[in-house]
Formats: sequence, structure tokens, C-alpha cells
Amino acid sequence: MRFARSSFRASTYGQRYDRRIRGAGADLRRWPRWLALAIELGSRGVECVLVEQGDGTVPVPKMSQLSTRTMEFCRRWGIADQTKKAGWPEEHPADFIYVTNMIGYELFRQKFAPYAKQGDLGYTPEGPRQCPQIFFDPILLRHAASLPSVTLRHRTRLESFAEDANGAVKLGYGYEGSPIIWPDETKAQTVKDGKFTLSCRSGSRAPHAWLSENTSTLDLFGDGFVLLRFGRNIDASSLVAAAADRGVPLKVVDIDNRDIAALYERKLVLVRPDGHVAWREDACPDNASALIDRVRGAGSA
Repeated sequence: MRFARSSFRASTYGQRYDRRIRGAGADLRRWPRWLALAIELGSRGVECVLVEQGDGTVPVPKMSQLSTRTMEFCRRWGIADQTKKAGWPEEHPADFIYVTNMIGYELFRQKFAPYAKQGDLGYTPEGPRQCPQIFFDPILLRHAASLPSVTLRHRTRLESFAEDANGAVKLGYGYEGSPIIWPDETKAQTVKDGKFTLSCRSGSRAPHAWLSENTSTLDLFGDGFVLLRFGRNIDASSLVAAAADRGVPLKVVDIDNRDIAALYERKLVLVRPDGHVAWREDACPDNASALIDRVRGAGSA
């Protein structure tokens, strides 16, 4: 099969797609990330095709534990409970044991509490989980296949594609200097001695806080842009109007909680669909349209 792309559109068998996603090939470690990308696009109704030359099976898992951030994405996609049940039981000890061989002597044991005893982690609603790739990939695959705008092509090889002059933005955990983030005056947070510091700085992942017993601030994000407003008297009409004028999905969420307001540090915080902070201030900018253009990838700060 040969794919051609122009203006970020791909064509195959007479069908056209907004995005094409290559598969992992021989490196099965990459397969989950492509499935995740297909889910992200498909959940927004973006037509995409995922091409994989294999059949999608994983004979030997290349990973066993899912990170906190991966579990946060699973929560947003609605598959966190499936993932938890597919891995080890919650009461199972999470120790790492070093032995001479499988029937030999124990050299060292690194103790970790079972998931059922970890309690509230504070910084996230979903902690890391043991779920080997042989269990996790099928969950991702089923969810991707359930999305109408996602087309899966197994046993298909990408031979070539044509790309125009438009570029793509590389995404990371913290978007320093990103062209789709409006920077603020604060300094980037650093992780020291393995300690995680919550930050609401532009470009960072929006902090977790409990809104109610089972609802996290992270549960607000994923479907369009979200403008968090800490103070109902703050006028956000210019941002709302600018987003509507550009066709950018935006909803305003009012939060009346002093602790969460202190955590987010500004009265207005604009969060991207991927849960990262795009902009924050105490009032709307003078040129709201310029801000919306920047965060949607059509302008500059």
C-alpha cells in the first residue's frame, strides 16, 4: 500500500484522511503510543488511519508498568478501570525482588505497598499501575477500533508519503518555548531528589485537585479548551467571543475553592485539550483574538 499526503491529508483506496499514523514495525515498544495518538485524534472526530505491518499481537511484552501520566490519559479515555483489572490484583504486593535465578536465593527486596494500601497520592487521581503490554495493548486497540473516525490497517506497510511545507509541533511533558503556548513570567520548575513539584506555569500539565470525592480537575479536560475561572465576577466574555469567532471549542468552568485557586495561582487559566496550561492571568488580555490564534497554532506571542 502506498500513502500520499498533502496538507496533512492521506489517501488510500480512494479514501482521504486528516492524519496518517505509522505503526511500530519491529519495535513493539512504540505500538502503544501510536494507538494512544489514534485514540486522541479519534475522540475528537478527526479522521485518521493507523498503519501496522504486523497483526498487532504482542508475543513478549516490552513494558510492564504504566506511569501516572499514562493512567491519567486512561482515566480521560474511560479505560482506567479496565486497565486496573487487567493487571495485578490491588492486594498483590508490588515488591521488586532480585534473585540469583528463578529457583535460587533472594539477594534483595525493594518493598512497595500494594495498590489497595497506597491511599490518596495527592498529586494525581491515578497512580502508576502494573499492566504488562500483553494486556494493555488489546485494551487500547479495542478502544481505538470503537471510534468511528479511526481506521486500523494491520498487515499493511507504509512505503512512502508526500508532505507539504507545513510543519508539526513536537509535544512534550513541559512545553518550554512552544509556539502554541502563551508564556508567562515565572521560571520553569525543576525536579530535585526525585520529588515532584506541582506547577500551573504555562506549558505545564494542569495540577490535579479533588473537586469532589471522585472528580478531579483533570476530569474537566479533554474535550476542547477549558477556561478555569476563580471568581465569578471576572469578565471572560472577550476570550469566549474570540474562541467562538475562530471556531475553537471553549467552555468556562467556575471553581469556588480557595485551595484550588491558590494551586492554580491566577484567576483565569486556559487549559488545552491534552490537559496542559496554555495561558493564565488575572484578567483577559487586551487582544483576546491574538491569544486564541496563538494557542490554536495560527499566531505568535
